[in-house]
Amino acid sequence: MADLDLAERRKAAFVTLADIVRAWREQGRGTTSAGVKPPFVEAMDGQDERSLGFTSWREFLDAAVGEGYVRTEQLPSRHTVILLPDEDVVSVRASMARTASSSRGAAAADVRFKPQVWAAFIEWHEDHRRLWDTASGRALVYPVDEDGRPAWETQTERFTPIEAVTFETQRGWMREWAGTQPPADRDALLATLTPEAPLRSFRQELDARGLALAWRAELHARVREHASSWAAEHGVPFHELILRQHPPAARTRAPARPASSTHRVPDAASPHQDAPALDDCERLRRLVHRAVDRMSYAELAAIPIRAEHVLDELR
Repeated sequence: MADLDLAERRKAAFVTLADIVRAWREQGRGTTSAGVKPPFVEAMDGQDERSLGFTSWREFLDAAVGEGYVRTEQLPSRHTVILLPDEDVVSVRASMARTASSSRGAAAADVRFKPQVWAAFIEWHEDHRRLWDTASGRALVYPVDEDGRPAWETQTERFTPIEAVTFETQRGWMREWAGTQPPADRDALLATLTPEAPLRSFRQELDARGLALAWRAELHARVREHASSWAAEHGVPFHELILRQHPPAARTRAPARPASSTHRVPDAASPHQDAPALDDCERLRRLVHRAVDRMSYAELAAIPIRAEHVLDELR
């Protein structure tokens, strides 16, 4: 009697699986093995393949294929796609394309997504789960195995824990750096780092005193040192942590200056030439160059530049 009940429950599960594949197909959605499992478990009121006597999701799918409810096919990416018995991958992809085209409708409004939201929707790896965290308002994307479990649980050797910079450590950095500033700035900044001060007060004081960029450079240097130490300790190539930059020659090539310019940087090719005394404008120019070399891409992109300064690059 128990075996009969198990057989009936398995049959109902196979029907549920096929119904999900059929419904997703009508919506133009892909039906990979890892992607279908979560809605299957939800449709089964929390029961998974183990409650049906199978040791893995793969074994359950093989049984559903054996009973003729679905069929599976491995994609070139080595992921498994679940199909209805009369489907093939080529026709399924064509159907999905038609569904997407017919449902597109009017052009969407010109909006800019948060980077992690854009990646969650557009990043193509089919073995990644995508979730929206309603508490923090963030999109999460993480890899899963064929059974839909987080890959760090089944492929532990693939992942290296990251030791984040704690809040208290960052507060310590702020205090140390604030202590190096002129007395008026130092006292005002340190006053924002007391336990009773609002968290945003340090940033507000930086903005009010024109020190935000200087602190950003200091923070970047300290995080780089922390990340570099972590990478060296765990054998992670440091270049994998940072954005690819232009070759040094491309970044240091001096732009052409108008012939009438009265400010000239000494020729680096003549190190023994007596360097002329620098005026305030030239000193400021060198300091700006030094700051730019330490800025992030986002900070660089926010710098307003008059068009006349880039015209020589277009000639």
